This record gives sequence, structure tokens and C-alpha cells, in this order.
Amino acid sequence: MSDETPEASGLFIAAVDLLGAASEAAWFGLGTRVSDDGQLADLIARGQNAAAVIDRTAEAIRRGKAWESRSLNDLRAQAAHLRDLRNYGLHPTGEPDEDREPAFTEAGCAVLYMRAPRYFRQLDQIRTKLEGSAHPAAG
Repeated sequence: MSDETPEASGLFIAAVDLLGAASEAAWFGLGTRVSDDGQLADLIARGQNAAAVIDRTAEAIRRGKAWESRSLNDLRAQAAHLRDLRNYGLHPTGEPDEDREPAFTEAGCAVLYMRAPRYFRQLDQIRTKLEGSAHPAAG
């Protein structure tokens, strides 16, 4: 399907997987700033179930009105997409998926990385808001 050499293809798989891992780490970091969800704190402490951490963190952000709802939905969708690609790249099973494979090419990887700065910048802006709400006197 791809014209890349096996070596180049492996680099793109690694790049996409690392982007997915960075996304998950960012959501775990946001989750540590949520103080009203004991189940989320337990998930983070165990370092497991990134999908649940993302969902519970996003719900806490929505409850606290720390970010506009529509934009938060977009961030959740991008997190789910990166997580899906990461899982596909790390745990290949069965036949190649024609919908996911293009992300692991030079062009597909470039598109993901071009969108990443805005995504991570927004997550960082949410982190700042959460920190400010946890320490209102400091802001």
C-alpha cells in the first residue's frame, strides 16, 4: 500500500505512536489537576485505561466549565483518534486497515504533526485554567 521502505515505514509508525503516547500523557497530566473525582485519581495512580482517564478528565473539565464545550468535544475526538492510531500501530492484528494505514505514511504522519501544536497548546491552556481554579489566590 505504501511506497516507503520498511525502515521509513517503521519510523512513521514510531512517530505516530509517540504522538499518541504524548496525547495520553497530557490527558493524565490534566487529570491530576481534577480534585473532585476519586475514581479518576485511582485510574491515574494505576496508570491504566487511558480512554477512561480521557473521558473522566473531559467530563470534569466540562463540569467545571474550564473550556468551551464544542472545542472540548474536538479535543476529545482528536485524543480518541490519536489513541486509536497508537493502539493500531503498537498492536497490529489481522489485515491492514485501509482507513488507518495512511496515517503511517510520510504524508499522513506530517498531517498529524502539523495539527499537533494547536491540540497540545489547547490542552496546556486548559491545564493553566485548572491550576488557576485550584489556586485562585495565586492567579
